[in-house]
This record gives sequence, C-alpha cells and structure tokens, in this order.
Amino acid sequence: MSAIERMIGYLLAMSEPEKTNYDRREEWHRIHAEIMDKLDLSCKLEWSSHTKVGAHVFRDESSPCTCAIKVNPEGNFFAPQHLIMHEAAHHRNVINKFGVELDFDLSSIEQQCCLGGWSSGHCPHWAAELVECYRICDMELPRSTQFHEFAKAAHIEWKPFYPAIDGSVGRE
Repeated sequence: MSAIERMIGYLLAMSEPEKTNYDRREEWHRIHAEIMDKLDLSCKLEWSSHTKVGAHVFRDESSPCTCAIKVNPEGNFFAPQHLIMHEAAHHRNVINKFGVELDFDLSSIEQQCCLGGWSSGHCPHWAAELVECYRICDMELPRSTQFHEFAKAAHIEWKPFYPAIDGSVGRE
C-alpha cells in the first residue's frame, strides 16, 4: 500500500463517525481468522471491557492449550491486524520458548523477560517473534510502534502513544 493510499484511507476514516472496535467486529473477526489461519494458531477472539486495549490470555496448561486474544470493545484501535499480530506473537513466543506443555515452572529471569515482569512480555524474544509473524503473514510492518524492542527488531520508528483527553489513544 502506497503512502497516498494510506493517506486516502486515513482521510476517509476521519470523515466517518468514529466507530468502536465492537462496531467493527465483523472486520476484527475476519482479520483475526486470516491471521490465526496463517500462523496456525487457535487463539479465540473475545471482547472484554476489563482489558485496557488488548491481551493474550492462556486459560490452562493443557495440550493443546486454550487461549484467547481479548480486545476492549469500547476502544477504537485503527488497525486491528497490528493488535492481533502483537497478541499472537505473545502466544508464539511462549510456545516456542517454553514448549507446548506450557511448563510455568520457569526461572525468575525467564518470567521477568518473557512472561511479564519488567518487560510485560515485550522482550527481545517477543519482538523477534512479532517480526516473524509479519513475515509469515506477508503483512506490512507498521510505520512506528511504542514498543522499544519491536522498533529495534523491525527497524521501524519508536514513537510513544499518549492518551487523548477523551480517553482514546493517539500519538504525539
């Protein structure tokens, strides 16, 4: 997609009344299904107002595991594919690093790095997995990100997000 096509899409989106993630649920479900198919993942897509923006949640330690990508229905995330890819990378990082059995008896360093802690799971391993997800899905990388490790791994701009006065998320 060229810069002009992106700009036209942005301008068209800005001219329409703002829709929430849930208003656009058919689009979310379609994109989610395409990505899960390409990545061979079984994460469900669920709506939860208890989720800030999005989250990947493992439900149990069974094999195959049951899990979900939870999305805040009141949000207005502009590009669903980026949030879904982000959460899918969390799933793939844990499975690829720790095995399909999800042995949660991990060292404290591994827990801090890949399962939360200081990085909230946004470690270099997750970032490399996210880049790989984009490659597998043959999807264009975002132009920028608020995640340092992903910006470094993908060679894209790091740019912090700031909450807008109305509570939505925007960029500086």
